[in-house]
Amino acid sequence: MTVSLLSLPSKDLQYSLSCMEIDELIALSLCSKRTKNLVKSSNRKIYQSFVNIDEECIGFDIMTGPFQKIVSLDIFDSYIELGGTDMKTFWIKEVFTQSDWIAHIMSIFNESIINFLTVEDVSMNYLDTVKQFIPKCQKLSIREECSRKFTKIAFLKLCYIAEEVKIDRNIFDDDDNDISKYLTLNLKSVSFVDWENPFKLELADLLALNITDLTIGPTNITEKDLNRFLKLWMKGICRFYRPERIYLSFRNDIIREEVIRRIKFEIVDDECLLTRADGKKLLIDIGLTHVALLPAQIMPIRLLSLPSDDLQYVIDSMDVSDLIALSLCSKRTKDLVENASIAINEIGAEVDENRINLNILTYKFHGHRSTKKTIKFVLREDCSIDYERDDGFQKWENTEFTLSHLIYHFLSLSNLPVIGISELPKLKIKSVNPITYLDTVKQEIPKCQILKISENCSDDVAKMAFFKLAPMAVEVVKVKRNIFDKENDISKLLSLNLRSVIFNDFENPIKVTLDDHLVVNIHDLAIQTADITERDLNRFLKLWVKGNHRFYRPKFIRLTLDEEFIIRREKVFKGIKYEEVNEDYDDGYQFRVDRGDGKELMIYIDDNHIVFKFKFGMP
Repeated sequence: MTVSLLSLPSKDLQYSLSCMEIDELIALSLCSKRTKNLVKSSNRKIYQSFVNIDEECIGFDIMTGPFQKIVSLDIFDSYIELGGTDMKTFWIKEVFTQSDWIAHIMSIFNESIINFLTVEDVSMNYLDTVKQFIPKCQKLSIREECSRKFTKIAFLKLCYIAEEVKIDRNIFDDDDNDISKYLTLNLKSVSFVDWENPFKLELADLLALNITDLTIGPTNITEKDLNRFLKLWMKGICRFYRPERIYLSFRNDIIREEVIRRIKFEIVDDECLLTRADGKKLLIDIGLTHVALLPAQIMPIRLLSLPSDDLQYVIDSMDVSDLIALSLCSKRTKDLVENASIAINEIGAEVDENRINLNILTYKFHGHRSTKKTIKFVLREDCSIDYERDDGFQKWENTEFTLSHLIYHFLSLSNLPVIGISELPKLKIKSVNPITYLDTVKQEIPKCQILKISENCSDDVAKMAFFKLAPMAVEVVKVKRNIFDKENDISKLLSLNLRSVIFNDFENPIKVTLDDHLVVNIHDLAIQTADITERDLNRFLKLWVKGNHRFYRPKFIRLTLDEEFIIRREKVFKGIKYEEVNEDYDDGYQFRVDRGDGKELMIYIDDNHIVFKFKFGMP
């Protein structure tokens, strides 16, 4: 039954708006002035916006959040096209121009700035039009396919509307010192990168530089010119030098000694710190193929005292390691990091000897691109926690957090479900020494989703780890080796009340007997490779049919035998009434065995692989 949306009560109307997709909200906003105001008042936020300028149409992509789908619009003068190639929707508004469409979309989502603007090779006159309907953007990129002439003009016309400009080709003529004209412009951040055509840079270019943050790579400036620049800076020639960061990359290795030759400096975190007479400082990072200069007064700033926009800009500019460290300072800083463009996708711990390594896989988003990074914390035997950063491990002195608190902290920052205070997604036992350290592991990580016991563990360690830690695994326990060496040794482990266990060792088959089958108390058991006879499999089925397993708990038992062994179904089903069925399997054969109480057992056989699926059993 059709319902008039605008006739709904206020709360129901707001709920309907909150359930709508972005493209549906855009369509609704075009219906009338009232619907536009309704969409605007819903305060739906755009995570990031991407505009691609082409003379025929403007591509407008909207991202609503990390890992969220992108809504794509093609904007023409009097209409927009919405949707993919399979199904397209056209919205026509004859009085609208491209400028009106963009202003409308930005207005209904309460946005004032485009995040990413990309320019194709359009006509020169059209660049003035672009400047009119996109007066401001965060990042401007001019495609490398554009001609050198066009890129130069587009740069000069549009660079002032952007906070960051990125040019992926060398557009400069070496013979007339062309680059200096661009480096003297009063801009915030510019990146020139072209690995096929190095940039010619000289001392005079550095002295004339007026860009706050400059990246050029690769450049062929000499160590001699860099050394002369540093000496002039020390003498105070660059008294009112505006740049705050210069990053130069090179094709060939840099000779560090030549860059800082005859210059007084001190070492701070493997970087050179220069201090001149007026108190100003210059920090220099010299790597194998890069030189980074930070010619700004080093003065601590209280981060949380910054205005809201400046604080958000600082957080968006932070490296993932810095964001993780910031999140640990207080509840407020944690909330700030939660709203940053960072995603934690995987958290896992590895026990190695007498320490626990906590590994966190993170992504930092930069438009369509993302930076992947693994952060590591190490809990040592003395319970101190080391935090790995790019400049090495740093000891973290905050004693309020245990490892279990850290796990919960990072789970709350992530997109991963948080069920308990320390339900770690993955725990791997690589090695343990002494074996009593397993008690520390159990104390620090009382629960995990997946437990893996490595093939590197000794039999004694693997068995003890299984007995102590397997009950805390919510989903599955994986053992990567045959740890059984005594008669009935395996029965002790199979009788444990566990959800899912996988024993995996293709080189050393695991001996399984009828008695082992009878005591299984694991909901889902898999053994690769199993050493069991067809006779024992047949005897097990006969006992099951007779009802000896009235309260048999397993739901699945999966056995993979030696790859040279072919399971003969006539041996397995000897003396048993069964029915061949074809359900859910494309390969192999599936059979059903029924018993008097109505329970049934599905058996799947394919070469050396057999699966028992117990239906209507106890949960």
